[in-house]
Amino acid sequence: MPLNCRAGDLAVAISDEPGCEDNIGRIVQVLQPVTVRGSSQAWWRVQPLGRQPWTCIQPVQGGRWVEVFKERGRVLIEDHCLRPIRGNQPATERCDAQQVVAPRQKSTAIE
Repeated sequence: MPLNCRAGDLAVAISDEPGCEDNIGRIVQVLQPVTVRGSSQAWWRVQPLGRQPWTCIQPVQGGRWVEVFKERGRVLIEDHCLRPIRGNQPATERCDAQQVVAPRQKSTAIE
């Protein structure tokens, strides 16, 4: 099964499990693949970027809910919930520094 991400990518969370929808749109750095017992899905350990905590509301015994915050910690997320940020370059190609071209700047001079 092809993966969306690879270690070292920056990615945006495009979905998350129920109770964790506040994390959609967050940018993360993809750190390493992990195996989650009982899951056939591909999972990543990621580092959320920014100061906002990674939040989830999870059910606990008795039918009540508890908020779980991960302050700058590393969290686990499924590969299909992430979209890598790479521009138009496919994951299989390598980008060397010499290949990067700065975008043309618009002229602000009034003639």
